[in-house]
Amino acid sequence: MTGSAAVAPLVVSLAGLLTLMWFSWVLAERHSNLASLHKLGERLASTPDVDSILSTALDAVTVMLVAPRAEVYLPDSKDDTRLLQVRTNPGRSPVQTSIDRDNVPKTRGLAPNHRTVVASAPLAAGQELVISIDRNGTSRPFRHQDVRLLDMVARQTAAKLHTAQLIERLRHDAQHDSLTHLPNRQLLLDCVTERLGRSCSVEVICMSVHGLQAVNAALGHDHGDELLAQIGRRLQAATGADGVVARVGGDEFAVLLPTGSNRRSSTQTASALLETLRRPFLLSDVEVVVRGSAGLAAGSDVRGATGRDLLRHADIAMRLACRTGRPFERYAPELDTATPERLRLAADLQTGIRRGELTLCGQPQVRLSDGTVIGVEALVRWNHPRLGLLSPGAFVPLAEQTGLDGPMTAWVLNAALKELARWRASGLQLHISVNVPPSTLGDDHLRDLTEELLTLRGLPGDSLVLEITESALLTNTDTASRVLQDLSSLGVKVSIDDFGTGFSSLSRLRRLPVDQIKIDRSFVTTMLHNDDDAAIVRSVIDLGRDLGMSCVAEGIEDSQTYTALQRLGCEAAQGYLIATPMPLDEIPNWIATRTSITVP
Repeated sequence: MTGSAAVAPLVVSLAGLLTLMWFSWVLAERHSNLASLHKLGERLASTPDVDSILSTALDAVTVMLVAPRAEVYLPDSKDDTRLLQVRTNPGRSPVQTSIDRDNVPKTRGLAPNHRTVVASAPLAAGQELVISIDRNGTSRPFRHQDVRLLDMVARQTAAKLHTAQLIERLRHDAQHDSLTHLPNRQLLLDCVTERLGRSCSVEVICMSVHGLQAVNAALGHDHGDELLAQIGRRLQAATGADGVVARVGGDEFAVLLPTGSNRRSSTQTASALLETLRRPFLLSDVEVVVRGSAGLAAGSDVRGATGRDLLRHADIAMRLACRTGRPFERYAPELDTATPERLRLAADLQTGIRRGELTLCGQPQVRLSDGTVIGVEALVRWNHPRLGLLSPGAFVPLAEQTGLDGPMTAWVLNAALKELARWRASGLQLHISVNVPPSTLGDDHLRDLTEELLTLRGLPGDSLVLEITESALLTNTDTASRVLQDLSSLGVKVSIDDFGTGFSSLSRLRRLPVDQIKIDRSFVTTMLHNDDDAAIVRSVIDLGRDLGMSCVAEGIEDSQTYTALQRLGCEAAQGYLIATPMPLDEIPNWIATRTSITVP
């Protein structure tokens, strides 16, 4: 056998061995790639969010394809016109950048220099995911097998990404209002609960918007929807990035104030938000004006309150503000009618009004210049069959919260005017003052009721003084003015009760048909010892004189205060120095037997 003949079998054997080794290496590489893809699939399956999916995919391709740099391009969820670029950042979290769509790699597959590979995979709505890897600056080129592997990574990542985005969208939709895109009640509850869990200060404001129904009726529901969206944006801007604004009902919003808010700052924020709502909204070239009522609640109001409790407390306060006509109310435990005892008391009150369990006392008012009795303030009491005689503070707020203030006011007016008619028939030319709740200023029923009862008792209008709290006049001044004008046309006198405790402006006061100002007892009782309170009392008396209104000081308990008010020119007064409240039928005898007040 020649030498060449002997070598031939050896060459064939060597070639076969090399082929076998090559196939073994290819199979090993494919097995390794499949194992890597399987491992990537497992990691992606346990990855819940989009950012983690992208980070996991970038880590995998840099290892599997030995690529020092990798980038992923996908639609920017915050801007449909742009793309989100996510690129590797060795030793740190991937870097995300919003870029123009023109900056995404255009060519797919293996670049001519074999140093860059680009693959893509479809996403939803005609979008796509693009992955780019490169070995620029290295001596090792990519192969066509690497293109196929990157294609499989891209498809695997896109499938998981699509699922995760769908889940995130469903979760977002479940936690946000579809109209305003604000958090909904459930997400707000989660935020409140989380903050309570961190023992942070928690303050919540619930707000009701008044005027939406009128917009829907006049302009259509599409304009009403746009109004709600504008309100949401305006509240967000006024609250700031650290607060949470949510839509919690048809025309209701809630605000979780930033951590660190306190009672004072939350009150200021509530006032600012309500003022924000008063600015006109523009809907298709039509200016629309709405207003709001707010309720405030704090985590510190009730020990151990949960997030759900806190939202309910703010809602209770808000609904009270809606009924009373005040701009906002702050929650207090006694406002909570949802307790079994409060619900039972509300039911008892409804029955008690019908059965005549209410009774009236009266506190006389005198003319300061000569001590003559000129009138009586009627004060309601409740003879509860189980709890005994209850003062107004125990049930009047409950009546306002449960809608019983209307029936109670009707009973008080009727009883007061009935007794006044008896006094006048006996020769006592007095007037009687009756407190009316803010809710009665919202319609014409008070005017009609008053006219009917005055006619029934044969009394002139000026024999009745209706006392309305200052805070009741702060909201919807136009409506209040119209109702008070109607009462004034009957001759009825209007008095602002507790004057000085609210925030009435002089311009508002001048627009209202007010005949009398009652100076709150909190200023009167301390005016001899507190220069600030003395200045307030003096200013109120001067203001009343300038506006042609009489002034009544309440809470006079000593002769020194009596004399000081005389010198300031206050017209009338009431208080324990003059007389304590007494049953109305005892008033005539008290007047007949009273002695003069001794003043220094």
